[in-house]
Amino acid sequence: AGIAGAVALTSHPGQAAHLTLAREYRTDVVVEDQRVVTSRGAGTALAWSLYLVERLLGPEKRREVESGLALV
Repeated sequence: AGIAGAVALTSHPGQAAHLTLAREYRTDVVVEDQRVVTSRGAGTALAWSLYLVERLLGPEKRREVESGLALV
């Protein structure tokens, strides 16, 4: 989308070599910068989703959603 040079981000490890123009590449599970939220891939989709719930609706809503999940 042409935003890599403008924000800090993360990605699937296999894509890291293609993001050399990123302003800042991180290996965190979820990275937010300038309202752009990225995660590491399919394995981090739940963490990304819960982050968005908290970011958009607050920590109480995140806890409510998370409490209904069967997390290992």
